[in-house]
Amino acid sequence: MKYEELRKKHKEIPSLKWLKNNFEIEGNEVSDVMKSVYSMLKRIASYFESLLLGESYKTFVERTFLTEKEKEELSKMYRELQILINKELMACIAMDEKLKAKWFAEVKDFWEKRKGRIIEILEKICEGWKKRKTKIERETKYHW
Repeated sequence: MKYEELRKKHKEIPSLKWLKNNFEIEGNEVSDVMKSVYSMLKRIASYFESLLLGESYKTFVERTFLTEKEKEELSKMYRELQILINKELMACIAMDEKLKAKWFAEVKDFWEKRKGRIIEILEKICEGWKKRKTKIERETKYHW
């Protein structure tokens, strides 16, 4: 089914133009659009997960650029992303048009509320790397 056909039946979902302006959308089929949106959400969630856990040297350092309040905020957004990711899977397994439409509406709501803040946090992390003066070699000397 084409995405615009789904939109004609479910007016609450975002337009394909809106989706293309906010996500890297390939194709016009509902399944293609869902995969593209899911891919971006999963990518952000994976980054947040590694950042929250400090799984690597990179994310261990990046955690130091954030306040405790920002880490709590990331944790909340991570939970919201995981809910969206699981709802996408559920809608695909159920092959339910209404669940898919509801998912698209929830994605738009999340994205409009959170996109700007996600960008701000990423900008802060980039600035943290620019200002960082400690040499990696000194911090990881036991690896050499």
